[in-house]
Amino acid sequence: MTSTKQHVLCVALTSVFACTAYGQTVNRIIHVDADSLATPPDGQSWSTAFKYLQDALQYVRDNPTAPNTWDEIWVANGVYKPNQCTNANSYVCTRRCDGVATDAQHISFCMRNSLRIYGGFNGWESSLADRPFDPDPFTVYPTTDSVLGGDRWGNDAIVSASCPPSGDCSADCAAIIDPGFPPNTWDPLKNECRDAYGLLVTRRTDNSDSVVSGPANLSGNMVDGSAAILDGFSITGGFAQGFGFDVNGNELGGGGIRFLGGAPKVWNCTIKGNRADNGGGAIYVYGAQRFDGHFVNNVIMENYSGHGGGGAAKQEFYPLFVNCYVLGNVSGDRGGAFSFSDPTGQAISEPRIINCVFTRNIAGPIGSGGGASAGIGGAIYASGENTWVHVFNSVIADNKTLKVGSATRQGGGLFFGNLSRGEIANTIVWGNVADEGMQMYVNVPQGKVTVNYSDVRAYPKNG
Repeated sequence: MTSTKQHVLCVALTSVFACTAYGQTVNRIIHVDADSLATPPDGQSWSTAFKYLQDALQYVRDNPTAPNTWDEIWVANGVYKPNQCTNANSYVCTRRCDGVATDAQHISFCMRNSLRIYGGFNGWESSLADRPFDPDPFTVYPTTDSVLGGDRWGNDAIVSASCPPSGDCSADCAAIIDPGFPPNTWDPLKNECRDAYGLLVTRRTDNSDSVVSGPANLSGNMVDGSAAILDGFSITGGFAQGFGFDVNGNELGGGGIRFLGGAPKVWNCTIKGNRADNGGGAIYVYGAQRFDGHFVNNVIMENYSGHGGGGAAKQEFYPLFVNCYVLGNVSGDRGGAFSFSDPTGQAISEPRIINCVFTRNIAGPIGSGGGASAGIGGAIYASGENTWVHVFNSVIADNKTLKVGSATRQGGGLFFGNLSRGEIANTIVWGNVADEGMQMYVNVPQGKVTVNYSDVRAYPKNG
């Protein structure tokens, strides 16, 4: 899921940007392989690899790298879970990324400065360039992908306690109805229970809160070696439960990835099948620290959020999304894919989206949403006078909003409200569905959007 995913997206989107290049110089390489039988493991080679990723992260924490250098962790294909540790009492398995003690359900794989974590290896490679191609970045294959999974107990595929994963669970599937969702359907070919929007129905209340996370000071500096990088993984099965704030005052959200600030780099990843009661089923950023994260060559798909941003929700940040494919995400109210907002009226939010595809995302009164009667922003939602969304060289098509009764759906593709601004160039916005602003709704005079060299069906205003 590494080199090939990058190659596929660059070709499919006809990018004018060069794909990410990787240097081969590294201070220290630590190996991880879920099939490792090494006793004891030390991570210095594939034959002595750590079995658990958390053990490698603990090793890096215990043995800091020298100044102006960085470590790399190479992770072979297999499934890795945040709660898996040789020593259950180790620091990384008893602390959140901000250092607060917690239980196993609330720990994550923590990115850190001067550490680059690479997945997608078979377990014999001697360079990053040796990693195999991934012909299907839209599917998570535990045997051929490096999977960071939040399904701590391996029961996500079990529809009910009375039905084994390999059995015919059609009756059990039909009996389980998530509040607010239409009836489910059973797929006998995949042995999966799906709701009407294509989301996997599972027992996820015992899953990891956020699969990947990081402290607020993550660096993006490639020159001095301090950059925090995650590259080549499938991130799935996270469920950020609850509303409100944690003990440090950070808002809850982000079933797949949760950042508090900094400038981490997430490259060549598939972020799929995560969930959040609050914001950002796939990715959530919240905190007082500036965020300049880079998300390059990623697939973000089939994630669910109850409140804003089935794919990603961001506040107080300057993120960059390049060569992304965002599809099939669902939000219970606004921003089926992305939700960008400035809730305080003081912080600047200025996301840049370049060469991305948004399709089949949905916003509407679904599941655990906030009681909204109609969805707004089928793909992208922007709100707040300090929010300015830039979209270049992209496609926003076949997204939709849903409603209950006679409520009014707004912004099938994009929604701009509460003085937010937008810049759209060289972009196709087409085939989206809403009552007002079929393709794009701009809350005039509260919003302002400039459109150049783009194909937006029936624009301006409420077409």
